[in-house]
Amino acid sequence: MTTTKIIFTRYLYEKASVEIALNLALLDRNEEAALFWAYELFHSGFEEDVFKSLWLAYYYFYASSNFYL
Repeated sequence: MTTTKIIFTRYLYEKASVEIALNLALLDRNEEAALFWAYELFHSGFEEDVFKSLWLAYYYFYASSNFYL
């Protein structure tokens, strides 16, 4: 039996849920929510995860139609 370790951010949000919320805010073009979730990850010590999430969102959703974005 394997157990998944739950990781929390500084304000006790689940890290995986924060990453999902960041992606949803980006897709909804909700700038304030995207900044909130990005700051939550960044200030919780997950700097690399913020940039990884932003890069993946760009690559999967925007790169094909906005190459120079």
